[in-house]
Amino acid sequence: MNNYKHTPGNWSTTGNEIRNKNTSIIIATTYNHLHSNMSDEEQRANAKLIATAPQLLTQLSKVIKAVNDVSINIDHVNHSIELIKLATE
Repeated sequence: MNNYKHTPGNWSTTGNEIRNKNTSIIIATTYNHLHSNMSDEEQRANAKLIATAPQLLTQLSKVIKAVNDVSINIDHVNHSIELIKLATE
């Protein structure tokens, strides 16, 4: 059990909105502020990275526990790599 305070569950993106996959409730929205010159692509990439945060947190917590237990499980490492790809591609 964790003590995380963020909205639980898997999140997804719809354009620049980050939503809870189970409830479709909007958790956050990324914005292109007038002076930032942020492209739509960058804005969607930011939303995707934010939406992957709960999975990244969970997986990285497993990796840290495995390292602390001195029993590194290669599956945790591989899953971490896949989550980073998911968040950044």
